[in-house]
Amino acid sequence: MGVRIPSRIKRAAKIVFSPLPAAGASEEDSLRESLLQRIQASPASGAAHQTLGDYYFSHEYFIRAIAQYRTALAFDKTPAAMRSLAEAYRAGGYPALAAETAAALSAPQSLASNASTAPQDDEIGLQSLDASVYQRIRATAIRIKELYGGKPVRVLDIGGGEGALSLFLPAAEYVLAEPATNGLAGDVDLPERSFDVVVLCHVLEHIPTEARDRFLSALCNKSRGQVLIVGPLAVSAYDGLGDRLAYEITKAAWAAEHIACQLPTRESVKTFAERAGIPVAIAPNGDAAAVFWIVFASYFARRSGEEEALDRITRFFNTHLSEKMTNPAQPNDFIVELAVGRAPLREGETRKNL
Repeated sequence: MGVRIPSRIKRAAKIVFSPLPAAGASEEDSLRESLLQRIQASPASGAAHQTLGDYYFSHEYFIRAIAQYRTALAFDKTPAAMRSLAEAYRAGGYPALAAETAAALSAPQSLASNASTAPQDDEIGLQSLDASVYQRIRATAIRIKELYGGKPVRVLDIGGGEGALSLFLPAAEYVLAEPATNGLAGDVDLPERSFDVVVLCHVLEHIPTEARDRFLSALCNKSRGQVLIVGPLAVSAYDGLGDRLAYEITKAAWAAEHIACQLPTRESVKTFAERAGIPVAIAPNGDAAAVFWIVFASYFARRSGEEEALDRITRFFNTHLSEKMTNPAQPNDFIVELAVGRAPLREGETRKNL
């Protein structure tokens, strides 16, 4: 059976090369488009990110608002952005983070010293995230904490959706680059080696094969420490069959993109790292069987109007089962660590042309 690929599946083009799509006809679409274009013109403008955060807050998109306020603070730590972040945490259901952020207005160091992990009071909010998203974002955050412990860390989250990773790293200087959320592409104009960790969580498989090395090179230039790639790699004949079935039943755009772009392989990632002279480590993460059923449970629950039951199941899974989810024999994805900070440069070579 052939798979019809929607015209909008070229997410890679949105992430790397193409301008944003034209604004819709409504006044709200036009306002949001103008805010995205303002950020595109000045990616490091704290004020521009804060204004977009205000837009999301007013529409009750609280995770997006939090990510935008966090991004604003990474560029310009203003009291106004701190107050807005505290309000977004409170409205979004993260009372402990709201209290810590409010306290940091009078004691600026307290946020960095006390917010190394998401407070227990806020786990209720985090556990409402889609179970497969919760597991992979949590795994990404755990690895970053293992690498840096309590040290300050500056994170660039490429293609990070709404910016949920920011909730798992409350003490980090966090910057989101997501065309659909804040207009920033993967080639965002920020200084080289200006981030400790650059994260691609379920992004690389949406990049066309011929563009992946160029994409990764650009991101390695942004990092002074690690590039963490979290996502599926093709390792067996089974790979791709689940995506095809998911698309045939759900018509999900992500599944169509996986099919069109094809999954990266362990060999292709290792070849890139070897060519660039970058040490690489690859570890299995997640459980493909669990995620397979999560995808279809979510789809049929929403189709049948059982969102409340789905929320109960999701919270139970995230609370009690997520930590046990990794199956090395049949992982859902892998954590690939490119140790850019330890990469030797060849003679005559610069970070720009890695």
